[in-house]
Amino acid sequence: MDFPCFLSDIDECSSSPCQHHGTCVDGIAGYTCSCADGYIGTHCDTGGKSGRTLCLIELTTGTTSTAGGAGATMVVVVVVVVVVVVVVVVVVVVAVAVAVVVVVVAVVVYLESRCYLF
Repeated sequence: MDFPCFLSDIDECSSSPCQHHGTCVDGIAGYTCSCADGYIGTHCDTGGKSGRTLCLIELTTGTTSTAGGAGATMVVVVVVVVVVVVVVVVVVVVAVAVAVVVVVVAVVVYLESRCYLF
């Protein structure tokens, strides 16, 4: 027995969720906002003429946009995390190099004490 489908897509853009002249793009069970220049965020609610402007590089598309406020905070957090990761990697590499040198020196000293070298 076949049952007809009574589900219908709701226009989530009817409530105009995008702020600052953003364009709402309706989807299936959701929407996205295409923000005007100078604004970012789910509802185009971050940015504008706040006096501070920061150029953001979106990692997925390589495009740039300007933002301030919460967007700037997110960029600072990402930069700090990247710097911390790089520092940790450098420390680990240096520690491994030091450990290798210590082992080589210990082997040379041992062999030298046994009269195997020199």
